[in-house]
Amino acid sequence: MDPSRPSERTWTWIHYSCVWYSYSFTSGGWATASALLSLKLSWWQTVLACFVGSVISGLATSINSRQAAVYHIGFPTLQRVSFGMYGSLFPVFTRAVVAILWIGVSVYQSSLFLDVALRCVFGNAWYEIPNTLPASASITTRKFVACFLVWICTYPALAFRIHKMRHLWTIKAVVVPPVTIGMFIYCMVIGSKGATSYTLSPQPLRGSALGWAFVYAVQAIVGQFSPMIASNPDIARYAKKPSDTGWPQFLTIVIWKSLLCMIGIFGTNALAYKYGETYWNLWDMCDAILTHNWTSGVRFAIFIFAIIMALSEQVKNLSVNLISFGADSACLVPKYLNINRGMVLGLTISFVIQPWHILATAKSFLTFLTGYSLFLGAIPAIAVADYVLRRGNIDVSSLYTANQDYWYQKGWNWKAYVAYVMAVWPVVPGLAHQFNTSHSMSAGWTNLYKIGWLFATSMGAFAYVGLSYAFKDPAMFEARKHPWEAYVERQQSLLDKEPGECSTVDGYGVEEREEPSKKGFVIRTKAVAEV
Repeated sequence: MDPSRPSERTWTWIHYSCVWYSYSFTSGGWATASALLSLKLSWWQTVLACFVGSVISGLATSINSRQAAVYHIGFPTLQRVSFGMYGSLFPVFTRAVVAILWIGVSVYQSSLFLDVALRCVFGNAWYEIPNTLPASASITTRKFVACFLVWICTYPALAFRIHKMRHLWTIKAVVVPPVTIGMFIYCMVIGSKGATSYTLSPQPLRGSALGWAFVYAVQAIVGQFSPMIASNPDIARYAKKPSDTGWPQFLTIVIWKSLLCMIGIFGTNALAYKYGETYWNLWDMCDAILTHNWTSGVRFAIFIFAIIMALSEQVKNLSVNLISFGADSACLVPKYLNINRGMVLGLTISFVIQPWHILATAKSFLTFLTGYSLFLGAIPAIAVADYVLRRGNIDVSSLYTANQDYWYQKGWNWKAYVAYVMAVWPVVPGLAHQFNTSHSMSAGWTNLYKIGWLFATSMGAFAYVGLSYAFKDPAMFEARKHPWEAYVERQQSLLDKEPGECSTVDGYGVEEREEPSKKGFVIRTKAVAEV
């Protein structure tokens, strides 16, 4: 919850570039891009949609990183600025719910790669393990064992200090892209004739249908990336300097995410042309390749690929989901949890929710997870709008003190909530229609859902700006009187203190501390507001 200590601000532009370079080469990125072909777009229209979506994703990530990189505070604390001291609990809880679900899903996806790797090693001895679980379990004994192994083996990684996890991303950036490109080359070699000619629909779209399909494809790319956009402050806070999170992140995301989209589209098309069946997921592709080419060379290559991808998924899980849940749980229950303890709790709960059951039995639930980007998108949009309105001036001490700048109305900023509702409610009917398509719905609601993330972020930001001008907050407009980010220099001595230099709240410029309140998190002090 406190600002990152100077000794922890070790991430440079190289590390952030490694994060997004390696993150681009994931099974989710491949599957999302290739699945867009089902929208009846041509290959070049799909590639263009991926590029536009990547530009929007990169721009949103870089913008949302700025305040965290300047003041070295993470997502939960930043929400206090716009939503209020108590009001921030809602966006924190919202993100925590999404994170805990995706922790489980990511563990299960990693286990599917491990399942492929074990098939390569043990052959039919592994692949034909008798299933002792009932059909209602939604998982076989073989896959349950693989999932349990991944789950247990993830715990040691939680001992890493967050600011040191950059080394995992550096290693991932060196290893994962080459093997992903290797898989693409293999697909092209065996089915190159179908890379651009194979299509799921002989009748391409025309007119408005094409336009809305293209927009929906852009929305799918951005929506798949939206959890990272919202969570990026939790790693941006460790930046050596704010510029490290600007152009490096934007360019890396645009270039490499676009490239992986092309690889996924052409690779999936080529393999579908060869085998006559489309495989969206990389683990299904691996199984298909093994089934058609059971040779020692192919088994070894697929084994290496599957192991690396399994590890890659868990590195992604650490930075995107586990750190997010750890930060959120530390905000919600600060008396008992810090970020690392919260990560342990999140990983434990993720197995209890049985993610294999979620994936196997509730297709609509996956639609809900995708739709959750609509709910997440408005939160950073409001935070960024607030930051711009304040001209980048945040009083850090007030983030930990009641009855100060971010107290609003008894700890709640109603303007942020009104802006959030205005941003989200128009896309809810279209989202609900995805669960039950038996009832007709006007094209307007459906089309609005197709641009849901773009609409929610834009409406959330503009609504908050309008309400802030209509109902002026004294602290905000006092901050506007100062130059851009002028408060940083004024608070430099507070932000740069290391533990032990003075009597502190976990090391940050406070002379006296009270216990957290019964409501959970407000730190009240005598001297912090005077720093």
